[in-house]
Amino acid sequence: MKINLLILLASCFLAISNYAQQSLEISKAKAKEVDAFIKKEMKLQHMPGMAYAVVSNGKTLLRGNYGYASLEYKVPVSDSSRFWIASISKHMTCVAIMLLKQDGVLELDVPIKTYLPDAPETWNDITIRHLMTHTSGLPEYEGLSYSNKINKEYSADEIYENIKKDSLLFKPGEKFSYSDDGMTVLGYIIHKVSGMSFNDFMQQRIFDPSNMQTAYLMDQLVIHPNQVTGYRATKNGVVPDRNSGRFIQEEIQPAGGVFASIDDMIHWDAALNTNLLLTEESKTMMYTPYTLNNGKQTDYGFGWFTTTIDNQLVLYHTGTSGSEFLRLPDKNVSIIVFTNLAKRKHFLSKISDILGYSPDERKDFLEKNRSNITNPKKNEINTLVGHYNLKDIYGLELQIRLITKEDNTTLCIDFGDGETSNELIKLNDNSWIYYSRRFPQSWHSREIRYKQVKNSNPLTLNLILNGKIIGSIEKIGELDSDKN
Repeated sequence: MKINLLILLASCFLAISNYAQQSLEISKAKAKEVDAFIKKEMKLQHMPGMAYAVVSNGKTLLRGNYGYASLEYKVPVSDSSRFWIASISKHMTCVAIMLLKQDGVLELDVPIKTYLPDAPETWNDITIRHLMTHTSGLPEYEGLSYSNKINKEYSADEIYENIKKDSLLFKPGEKFSYSDDGMTVLGYIIHKVSGMSFNDFMQQRIFDPSNMQTAYLMDQLVIHPNQVTGYRATKNGVVPDRNSGRFIQEEIQPAGGVFASIDDMIHWDAALNTNLLLTEESKTMMYTPYTLNNGKQTDYGFGWFTTTIDNQLVLYHTGTSGSEFLRLPDKNVSIIVFTNLAKRKHFLSKISDILGYSPDERKDFLEKNRSNITNPKKNEINTLVGHYNLKDIYGLELQIRLITKEDNTTLCIDFGDGETSNELIKLNDNSWIYYSRRFPQSWHSREIRYKQVKNSNPLTLNLILNGKIIGSIEKIGELDSDKN
C-alpha cells in the first residue's frame, strides 16, 4: 500500500513537472509571430542589428540574430556579437555591492563617509542604499561633465574628485532621481573597500563565476573582437553613435560600461536564479522598491526598476544603447533584447505580449480605480474618433488615430502599429486615461490622461501626466468611412 502511494505521488510530481516544462515551451506559431514582428519593426525603424533570447533557468526557449553588427563592413550579428548593454550594467554593480555586504566588509545604511572619509559634508546623510536606489540627491551627469572632452584617460580618483563637486538636488531619501553619478560613487566604494580596481573586481567576482566568458567593461584603448558598432537615427538616416561614452577612456564605469553577448547574459540570468552569487535574503533586498522619507514607494530597487503587477514580481531595465532586460521570476522567464540603435522604440513589450508572459497592468489599475470609472456615451466616442497630430514638451511629434473596437463602445489609440489593445478608459472627471495592456510600460508615461479642451476648434485634447500638461493631440481629420 505504501509503495503504491509512493508511486502515485511520484507520478503526480512527474505530471506536474512535465506540465510546468510544457508551459514554458514556445510553439512554432508563436516563434514565427515573434520573428515576423522583429523583421517588420527593424525595417520600420531602419535598425542595423539585433539579437534576443527568451530563457528559463539557463535554458534557451527562443533566440535570434538579425541584421548587421557593423554597417560599414557588413558584419552580421552572430552569437559572438558583443553589445554595449549600457545602464543594464547598473544592477551588476549593485550585485557587486551586495557581495561585499555578504563578505561583511560594508553595510548599506551607514553614511558613505564611513568608506569615503574625504567625502563632502553635504554627503553626510547619503548611504549606499541611497546610491543604489537613485535617492541620494546626486544629479545624473553633473560630475561626469568631463566626458565632453576627448583624447584623455580619466582615473578613478579623477572621476571621484569631479563628482565631489556636485550639488545635491534634494535631501537623501526625499525623492527618486536617476543618477549616473550616484552609481559611479558606488563603483568607487567597491574599489576602495575591496582594494581592487573596479574592473578586476567585476571580472573576478561577477563575470568569471557567472561563466560570462566574453563580457568586459568598456575600454577605448583595447581592440575587442566582435564588438558591435553603435548607431543612432537622424533625419538624414542612421549614423554612427559617437556619444561621449564612446569617446573617452574611464578607469571606472559602474553606471553603464559592460559589453556582453547574448550568451553571456543567458549565463548571468541563470546565476541570478540560483544562490551562486547572492543569498535569497540579498536578492529580496535588491528586488524591493525603495520607500522614500514620506512613506511612498518608488518603482526602483537596487539597480532594477521593480514592481509587483497582477501578483507577479517584475524586474526591468533598459540601456541608452538600445538594450532591454526583463525578468519575471514568478514565471521563471527572462527576455533579453540587444540592438545597436540608440534610443529606439522598444521590442521587448511586444515579444512578451506575443508569448503570453505579460502580466496585465490594467488589471491592478482597474481594481484600484473602479469607483472613478464611467461608461462613455456612444456620441462621445463618435466625436473623438479620427486622425490627430500629437506633440509633447519632450519634442515628440507623430500622427495617431483614435479608433473604436468592433463593438464601437471602446475607444482606442492607434500609434501606427495597428494595435487595438491600447484602450482609453473614461473617468468621472470627463478625462480619458491611457493605460495600455502592453508591458512593460514606459516608466515615464504611465497613466497619461487625455482631457478635451473646452470649446476647442479644431478638437484638441491635453495630455496630462501627474497633474501637469505635457502636450496635446489636435484632430486633423475624420477616419475613412470604410475602415477604422
